[in-house]
Amino acid sequence: VLLNDDYEPPFETLLDIPQWLIKWPMRKVDDGLLDYLRSVPLSAQEAMLQKVAQDRCWYVYPPSALDYEQTDLMNGKLDSICPNWRTENAFFGVMRELRRKRRKSKTSFDTFYLPGATT
Repeated sequence: VLLNDDYEPPFETLLDIPQWLIKWPMRKVDDGLLDYLRSVPLSAQEAMLQKVAQDRCWYVYPPSALDYEQTDLMNGKLDSICPNWRTENAFFGVMRELRRKRRKSKTSFDTFYLPGATT
């Protein structure tokens, strides 16, 4: 349950976060929240847990290649929890978001121009 009106979870464009997260208005925390949580069927809670287990690796930041813990990861320490951690991690998530938001400018790699030429 997220109780912060001003916080947006990362990777909303990449993951289907409402499948596993309840975002409740912070200023409306009262018995209504408790009633709502009690009304969520067990099957829905289990589905949320399965979905968050699929998405959790996108929130893992692997250590630098120079970090000692990198050797543990290379030996498979994270493989049982996040089998695809090498390509599904927070670093790759951030890079995908930045690539999506990349602006096109007159000096981008996709634009060519010559002084005095009309476009």
